[in-house]
Amino acid sequence: MASLEGGGSVAYVEPAGDFGGNSPCYTSVQEAMNAVDSGTTIKISRGVFDEKLILEVHKAVALECG
Repeated sequence: MASLEGGGSVAYVEPAGDFGGNSPCYTSVQEAMNAVDSGTTIKISRGVFDEKLILEVHKAVALECG
């Protein structure tokens, strides 16, 4: 996944919904992308995410994996 202009807020993604106690934590990348505002960094846990991502509104987020 490519990184796009991220910054301020941070959200987490982990399939079980627990990213080391960090919050907000979402169970899918799509759920996180739908919920966050532009400028958010979404940190995704290590693993395989079989998702087709759809961004329906213009926003810039950074995706960090691993």
